[in-house]
Amino acid sequence: MHFTIKTLAAFVMLGGPAAYAQLSLSASADTNASSTPGSDWEFGSPIPGLSRYGWDWFAQRYDDNRDARVTESEFVGGRMSFARLDCDSDGAVTPHDFDWSGAGRLALQHEATFALFKSLDVDSNGRLSAEEWRAALGTDGRESFNEEDLEAFLYNPLRRRRTSIRRMTRQRMESEYDFATPAPAPGSEAPDFELSTPEQQKSVRLSDFRGKKPVVLVFGSFTCGNFRTHAPAIEAISERWGDRAEFLAVYVREAHPTADHTQATSTNARAGILFEQPSSLLERQEVAAHCQAVLRLNATMVVDRIDNAVGTAYAATPDRLYVVDRAGRIAFQGGPGPFGFTPREMEQALILTLLADSK
Repeated sequence: MHFTIKTLAAFVMLGGPAAYAQLSLSASADTNASSTPGSDWEFGSPIPGLSRYGWDWFAQRYDDNRDARVTESEFVGGRMSFARLDCDSDGAVTPHDFDWSGAGRLALQHEATFALFKSLDVDSNGRLSAEEWRAALGTDGRESFNEEDLEAFLYNPLRRRRTSIRRMTRQRMESEYDFATPAPAPGSEAPDFELSTPEQQKSVRLSDFRGKKPVVLVFGSFTCGNFRTHAPAIEAISERWGDRAEFLAVYVREAHPTADHTQATSTNARAGILFEQPSSLLERQEVAAHCQAVLRLNATMVVDRIDNAVGTAYAATPDRLYVVDRAGRIAFQGGPGPFGFTPREMEQALILTLLADSK
């Protein structure tokens, strides 16, 4: 049995250990973090994306009584769509479900969940095994654990330090990630590209999907811990909506290679994920194929050229999410990774794009 960050987040959202969330965030309580790059802000704080469809658009179409709450009886887009749009699972879609800022409830609870999850996921594949749970709980080989075990786990000061949100300064952020490159904005035409799969069995051109289905673009690399952690959530979204949208993973340059100024992160070192930056397309394709196999990614994957042209065009280093509508225009521009790589936010934008197409 495996748990993913999605299931752990649902536990927290539905009334899980709120005290743990406060503990995880306590180390950064004295910092006023910005929700966008440009000032010192906390590692892990999400950067919201930009969407053509937000709460105002949604409420105009579905909030019949204008009470800032859309119930399932008011919504005519289907039960699954409603359940996924109700991000805080309170039985109604409200403006809070669209608040992906660092100060919003969704982001705060996700930060705590994410920090906890990464500390437990020893092999860093985005899935918690029963063995990893037992090791984390320290049950000494016992097949079960009691209330005291759980309390010790949640309140242990050593674990609290390991899972607290670390701050990343503007200087460090700018040295590792390129936030200066402009990203294609919602409403603009998505930059076209044609790339090959890791095994070079076929080429995929983005514009070939125009007039057929929306396309979800998932940019990332194996050495990006956030990409690995969220891979199962991306797969789950693909399973839910794969009949109505195309999912295309674009493998870009390594986020944390071992042979340049960004040495292996502690997470990568613990999991044995040690790769140099590929110097040829063939080398990048080999790492991409390994990534696809380990993370069990079923979506079509293509590999960016060694000149990083596509990743640069989408400002997609180290990872990023986009939704492209059927007309080939950007419907959703995810926040810059790793902090803006939020699959649930992307899924919300995809559902709204599908609803807009059906009106």
